[in-house]
Amino acid sequence: MCGIFGFVLNRPLTPADIEQGRRGTRMLVHRGPDGDGEWSDADLGVYLGHRRLAIIDLSPENAQPMAAGNNVMTYNGELYNFEELRVELEDRGERFATSGDTEVLLKAWTVWGEKALDRFDGMFAFGLFDGQHLHLVTDPFGEKPLYWAKDDEGVYFASEAQVLVDLLKLRFAPTADETASFISLGFMPIPGTGFERLHVVPPATHLIVGASGPRSCRRYWRPPPASPGRGRVEPLTTAELDRLNETLFVSLRRRVRADVPVGLFLSSGIDSVLTAAIVTKDLGLDLQAFTVSYPDGQDESQAAARVADFLGLPHRLIDSREDDSWREASSVVVNLLGVPSDNLTAMSVQQMSARARRHITVALSGIGGDEIFYGYNKHAFLYRHRKLYRLMPPLMNATRWLDPLIGHIHRWRIAARLFRGDRAWQFLSLKNDGLGELLAKIPGAPGWARNLLPETGSDLAYRVRDFDLNVALPGFYIPAFERGSMRASLEVRTPFLSRRLVEDVAEMDQRAFLAFGRKGVLRRILHRYVPKEILETAKRGFVFPAGRYLDARSGTAPAIRGVPAAIADEVWRNRRDGGYRSLAVRLSVLEAFQAAR
Repeated sequence: MCGIFGFVLNRPLTPADIEQGRRGTRMLVHRGPDGDGEWSDADLGVYLGHRRLAIIDLSPENAQPMAAGNNVMTYNGELYNFEELRVELEDRGERFATSGDTEVLLKAWTVWGEKALDRFDGMFAFGLFDGQHLHLVTDPFGEKPLYWAKDDEGVYFASEAQVLVDLLKLRFAPTADETASFISLGFMPIPGTGFERLHVVPPATHLIVGASGPRSCRRYWRPPPASPGRGRVEPLTTAELDRLNETLFVSLRRRVRADVPVGLFLSSGIDSVLTAAIVTKDLGLDLQAFTVSYPDGQDESQAAARVADFLGLPHRLIDSREDDSWREASSVVVNLLGVPSDNLTAMSVQQMSARARRHITVALSGIGGDEIFYGYNKHAFLYRHRKLYRLMPPLMNATRWLDPLIGHIHRWRIAARLFRGDRAWQFLSLKNDGLGELLAKIPGAPGWARNLLPETGSDLAYRVRDFDLNVALPGFYIPAFERGSMRASLEVRTPFLSRRLVEDVAEMDQRAFLAFGRKGVLRRILHRYVPKEILETAKRGFVFPAGRYLDARSGTAPAIRGVPAAIADEVWRNRRDGGYRSLAVRLSVLEAFQAAR
């Protein structure tokens, strides 16, 4: 787990280029406080930099950049199945000088090339130079970030956007589509960032670049689309539950491999508790658990404490009020996330990680369980009302002329907000508490939303789940945890983000994950470990109170380029109410980025 930076130029390197490489690498010291390294080929115009957070094989021999044959690599992440791959490579005659995963990844690429990616179980982003081309590669779910940008002299890449923004003096100038998508979603879908010339490498992507820019780009894996079954829906069989249970066990067994202390982030949610239960009861590990509390918000610390007590885990509660950095929330979000996001959880994660880092270097998290197992309330709502979503939209779209006559009727207004428009706007209206019509007035809105939802599944519930897994998870949820934890030099590992688990789920009747209660499948597995009464409290998560963020910003409505003043005024006037609260936070975040850039 580290920070990486590098570039390939269209001319030989100068001493000034080397110094710029070192400066960019130093900017990632928080991601890798345990050491640094560099490699360059002046004639070919290539520089690779690395900051190290030592997790596996702490010896200097495992430092980076690392070379094997013609390949030299700077790598950020963990290859969880490196022990199994090492055995396979040794059987082919390969010999190893280290006991870490970096050398395994590098030699796997040397032996199998791009096909090695289908053998990897891990989170990673790396830059690899093969003597001719620079390969930029990301893991299947986008757990490890990789940004790239181009100028007149070449292509640059880094683990965090801030490095490229500062070094290349990139301008924050979001397009109309990016502004509209951010106001509607709270993030800009990958590869957008809002900065000119700055891009995110998407998940599961192999990008080959030269000094003139990208030469090829291939997506080597995609989560299988949700495909509901036919006929009578039945609960998953015991054999199917056993299969999912075993896959999670294998995933966790690999993800606790480390030569440093490991702990876990514990909420009262199913995903987090199941992770803790398998680690405790199946792996027999006694890990420290950490929970952040929000006495002025949605607090689940006491429920998490009951779970920890039942499992016999050492448990530390962290009061979010101990750190008052939220009072400068706007600047914290800009500096922490680097690109616009209204996921204020990043601040909670940073605070929790800073405290946890005194005791551990690696933390387990339940990220991804909701996206894979249909865990959000919206999934349950859309499935429960699937017949209405089939029948009502044509009726509502055809009866707009009735609005002046009966538009005052409460139920009619609710129906109009939920069912009018195409599937994308139905989803956006649901996500934003019925404010879809307001969002549709933002310039750029019709264009960017047209291809918002994947064309899979007959019902909206399945399309939204695929959107969450493919778009929201890498663009919104993962970055908050990744940036927040790595700012404190803490690695977060996610057992649910396993290709095998996603593929196992895809082979089962998707209706079974929705028809028998929210997270019903995972609950059935969890009840093998934990009594039902321990889980009575509803899951809330590490959700930073939005009110605190808005309290830190007073005055008139933010003036945002691309957002009509009338819309901004309406949002700000109602910022304490329902969906307007989220929109107000998004306006405030955009204002902070405009001011900073």
